[in-house]
Amino acid sequence: MINLSENIDIYIPDGAFRETALERITHLGIGAHPDDLEIMAIDGILKCYNGKIPSFGGITCTNGSGGVLANQYATLSRENLKEIRKQEQKNAALVGRYSAVMQLGFNSSDIMGKSNELFERNIKEILLSTKPKVIYTHNPVDKHATHLAVLLTVVKVLRSLASEYKPQEFYGAEVWRDLDWLSDTDKIRFDVSAIPHISQALICVYDAQISSGKRFDKGTLGRRFAHATFDDGYASDGTTALAFGLDLMPLLGKPYLGVADFVGNLIDRFKKNALSSLNQHEIL
Repeated sequence: MINLSENIDIYIPDGAFRETALERITHLGIGAHPDDLEIMAIDGILKCYNGKIPSFGGITCTNGSGGVLANQYATLSRENLKEIRKQEQKNAALVGRYSAVMQLGFNSSDIMGKSNELFERNIKEILLSTKPKVIYTHNPVDKHATHLAVLLTVVKVLRSLASEYKPQEFYGAEVWRDLDWLSDTDKIRFDVSAIPHISQALICVYDAQISSGKRFDKGTLGRRFAHATFDDGYASDGTTALAFGLDLMPLLGKPYLGVADFVGNLIDRFKKNALSSLNQHEIL
């Protein structure tokens, strides 16, 4: 019997039993806000979309109440916004054929500090209930503070579960900072060109943000198209949509590498490669 904390809102689009829905998840996205999953975990969503059984699962950690409110949403209360964004996340799960989406409903402030025991416990409960092969979450050079808080908590929980569970693949993906600047050897390239109408629909369900002036639909799809074009300057485009990620598995290997050290190493390799390219020419 799977027991999850009462604060976790679980939506199962195909109506399967909870145990079935959680146990069949092979690819799990862990995002901070409603719409983060559909931006950063699109690789997993598309890989699972045409499977015989739903196998993508999502965790949305906060309630999204801090989103932009403008135009027809300008007079909406923050409480109403919570409910709208919760439903939008459920709509995305239906469009994307998720096995389940679990919304934790925290305020960002609840997970930003050191006293976030309930948040950590929720993540641990879900990971032990699903034990996915692949996990997608935020990357450690994302510039959004709440995104970083989610990443650090996921790493902390996975390390605490080392004797019980370890994913086969663990990725940090793009939302609030592109990863195109990384050295080529550090980039994970996700070909996300399949079923483009589904990729678009997954973003477009978030009308509360889009109609308030945050064009995540255009920005997300445009970034993927740009990555596909600019990734290789010496060959024809191999795909029409590309997303970049980071392999976070080194953060789970003992002895544990500090997240700051991990980022420092990425920057050092980029610096070395950039200077090496310049040094092939006469520097002014």
